[in-house]
Amino acid sequence: MGKYDKVMPSLAPAPVENTEYQDKVEAVKQQIVKDPKTGAPVLHTPQTLAQGYVLLRGKRDQLKEEMYDLQVAITAWEQLITASWEADEPGWGTHGAGPNTVRLPNGASIDVVPEPVGSVVDGPAFRQWCLAQGLADKFILPFMTMNSMVKERLLARAQIETDDVEGMARTALPAGVEVHSYFAVRLRGAKDK
Repeated sequence: MGKYDKVMPSLAPAPVENTEYQDKVEAVKQQIVKDPKTGAPVLHTPQTLAQGYVLLRGKRDQLKEEMYDLQVAITAWEQLITASWEADEPGWGTHGAGPNTVRLPNGASIDVVPEPVGSVVDGPAFRQWCLAQGLADKFILPFMTMNSMVKERLLARAQIETDDVEGMARTALPAGVEVHSYFAVRLRGAKDK
């Protein structure tokens, strides 16, 4: 059925890490399974559950596109504001504002704050510097990388005989990582149908 069938039975369910969020999820689940007018139970089929899910995913995807477009517009405005400040156009520092500030009639103000920003151009050199500074405990793999490694090792481990000590050592899970069962819901095909 699935590629993780051999390992899933031995895994405990993933713990709830954010109980406040899960409480909200539970409240929404109750709204989904009850008629909003009568409060009577609504019997969903797998198809009606899937349709509701697809509808919401489509809305979320649309919002993501809108948020992206909004961020592009905000960045354009920020760049125009910065260019105006750099050109020392009239209007900066008036009405009691500092030289990096534009004060608006409603009392709001916009500041341009020059500040440095770093970017890593030589990963190994930066890593060595961090280690020399005692920052080894700050290194954390991105979740997707760590999770992929765990899945690969679990699959490899499921293929090894338990008396194969070398194979078991080679496929040992990373120290400090717990593995739990989780059920991912994936949408394939049309997102808004």
